[in-house]
Amino acid sequence: QHRGGGGGGGGGGAAGAAAPKLYIEPDDPRTAAERRFEERQRERERELIRKQAERSHREKVDDMNKYLDRLPEHYDIPKVDDMNK
Repeated sequence: QHRGGGGGGGGGGAAGAAAPKLYIEPDDPRTAAERRFEERQRERERELIRKQAERSHREKVDDMNKYLDRLPEHYDIPKVDDMNK
């Protein structure tokens, strides 16, 4: 089958791969920019979920404990003595 549009037959090079066509509902009231924005949001959400799933709960707890160990304790802050009273 031949798709209409776009020049003399290159067979879909890098230009076709860079911008995948989204399926558009016939009665979709959104603009093309809105559809692209929502697709990017879905991609970012998938990436965030993938990143969060890479580390186990144990690893996250260990990292948090290491971070807390580096912080000063609340009583380590030097007190200021007010001797002028």
